[in-house]
Amino acid sequence: MRVAVLGSRGLVGDAIARRMDNVVLLLSREVCDVNDSARLITLFRNEKVDTVINCAARVGGIQLNKNEPYTMYDTNTRIGNSVLAACLKSGVTDLVQFCSNCAYPARAIQPYKEIDLLMGEPVKTNKGYAAAKVACLHAGQAAEEQFGLRVYHPIPCSLFGLRDNYDVSNSHFVAAVIRRINNAVKQCHETITFWGTGTPRRELLYADELSSAISIMIERRYSYHPLNIGTGIDTPIRDIIEVIADHAGYRGRVLWDETKPDGAYQKLLDSSLINSWGWHPSESMDDALCKTYDFFSSSADMRL
Repeated sequence: MRVAVLGSRGLVGDAIARRMDNVVLLLSREVCDVNDSARLITLFRNEKVDTVINCAARVGGIQLNKNEPYTMYDTNTRIGNSVLAACLKSGVTDLVQFCSNCAYPARAIQPYKEIDLLMGEPVKTNKGYAAAKVACLHAGQAAEEQFGLRVYHPIPCSLFGLRDNYDVSNSHFVAAVIRRINNAVKQCHETITFWGTGTPRRELLYADELSSAISIMIERRYSYHPLNIGTGIDTPIRDIIEVIADHAGYRGRVLWDETKPDGAYQKLLDSSLINSWGWHPSESMDDALCKTYDFFSSSADMRL
């Protein structure tokens, strides 16, 4: 197997590139625009790539998804279509195309089962991004039916990890919390305010755990169908923030602005299928949160 990782400098791409064997090509936006299918074809052929793991995407938190739904849809469908076309034309046999837990219907029963994925509308605040991921799922299945390209559709729970996007307004939940708490500690803020009530629950997975899950999917050739990848445990947002604040040594008060949206109350995945294959996370959520905070804290001045 000769693997190319696209989006190799992002949260997921970096984690997979560091942990997966047989990676022969790393592509970041500085190296190649993934919307340039012709360039991708050349690179895949030159390196004799047979397996592509597409981690390139435009992602963000509630505010970005709420403010830019069409941009989120358009950007992510373009990326998916470009990568799929390049794989079909360059001899690639296996493509990993990530789906998302936010694509599950808002009214689906928890925990989400893969068979429920297309059974209703997603939460409105994520509709553009979710629609793009569903479109990429359909495109991958169609390509597999017509051309035989094996396309894998992992659905991770909410991810966090070392090389996340820590921009406060555009980042996901954990990265935004880490940066804001780090700033509050450094600047001795007496209070810090977060959106919503703090009661929604989140199932979190350390991104470094993904490489082993993806490897199992490919080894078993479990393509075409979506596959949940999660811990099976969700935790109130308040408690997650408390873990990070305690580890950071923040002694101020955490306040909640209940005029702001909470987002989905719960997004718990049923990961029983991949668990039955022997895959389970190897690191606790608390330990991984602390490790991620320490990584950010030690390099924040250099990177931001």
